[in-house]
Amino acid sequence: MDPLQEACAARSVVCPDATHRRNGAAGFSLLELMIVVLILGIILLLAQPGVTSSLEDARIRAAAAEVSSMLRYAQTTARNTGRACKVTFNVSAESLVAEEKRWVDSALLNDPSVGAVHKSKVEGSTAQYWKVMPYPGRPTEAYLVNFASGYLFGGVDIVATTFTPTTHVEFDPRGIPNSGGKMTIRYGSRTVAISVDAKTGLVTDNL
Repeated sequence: MDPLQEACAARSVVCPDATHRRNGAAGFSLLELMIVVLILGIILLLAQPGVTSSLEDARIRAAAAEVSSMLRYAQTTARNTGRACKVTFNVSAESLVAEEKRWVDSALLNDPSVGAVHKSKVEGSTAQYWKVMPYPGRPTEAYLVNFASGYLFGGVDIVATTFTPTTHVEFDPRGIPNSGGKMTIRYGSRTVAISVDAKTGLVTDNL
């Protein structure tokens, strides 16, 4: 007789034997497991809207931060280089591109692949063109933000822009924009507006 049974006998209490105690502690019954699974299922069902909302919030915040960074980079580059820079919005293609203004004569005169005769013809030219800026820290990669399906921010929509013209915002060598306005983007149920102040060029959002 083990100590527990001796104690039960001394108090005239019926006590299960060791075999029954071991079998009772061996695991859960099928009914108990079904109840646990049911409870977990209910918890996951209740938590799903919150998880979806969190994913939408994270995606729209990252997209808004990318747009804001591009606008600020264009403004800073314009100040630092003395060249106008702009961010062009392509609403139908769901994309943005950063560009800087270049002079045709400077580009050709500094290009070793252009012959001397051609160079002499463009000296003093006032023609200008827009060149796509390199991605910060990646000199061989064009600075683009693409919201189309299959890209990092796929699924984010450009809802509208209120700049004048609506296709772009251009910063002069002082970093002042040609127009104040905002760009509205949407992902799922979340919408964010990124604004550029008309006087200072300050970039903000409503997050």
